[in-house]
Amino acid sequence: MLTLFVTVFGFILVAELPDKTAFACIMMGMRYRRFPVFVGAAAAFVVQSAIGVALGSLIAMLPHRPVEVVSALMFVAMGVWMWRHSGEADAAELSQPLGFWRTAGTAFMVVFVAEFGDLTQIGTAAMVASSHQPLVVFVAATLALWCVTALTVFVGGLLKTRLKGPVVHRVAAVITGLIGLWLLWVAGTGGAG
Repeated sequence: MLTLFVTVFGFILVAELPDKTAFACIMMGMRYRRFPVFVGAAAAFVVQSAIGVALGSLIAMLPHRPVEVVSALMFVAMGVWMWRHSGEADAAELSQPLGFWRTAGTAFMVVFVAEFGDLTQIGTAAMVASSHQPLVVFVAATLALWCVTALTVFVGGLLKTRLKGPVVHRVAAVITGLIGLWLLWVAGTGGAG
């Protein structure tokens, strides 16, 4: 069981670090308070790991390309929205920052949608199907995802202290939009996302 745990943890950690969700957590860490972002993202990862474990190999049978395209379009739309409302966000944050639960809810939704049908969720499902050890796979996958979340939200918070005002929101908007365009390109070329 320890070998399975280390294998799942290592695979999920390495697969998630360069993933779109990690970049989304950096962006949310730049924009919002870190702890509620971590709580929301961590909760989404628990749900997504549970889905991966519960559905096993069934998730791998979903049409991958439409899931990639929808996820990519959501990132592009989010980037455009963030850019257009960056000035409003600054004024709103100065007058009244988002509360804990609203920030956590935003993080939850972003991560939940971005991770549905993702490589790490499919990998989790495949590992459950092959090992028949759902609890070990669930715990290892979830802990790996939490480690990536903590790291990326922390990095986002550090960047926020270095960049001020609308620059934070504009940088986040551009990076979010670029991630969406990259995901569309990956979906169009049939590459791995």
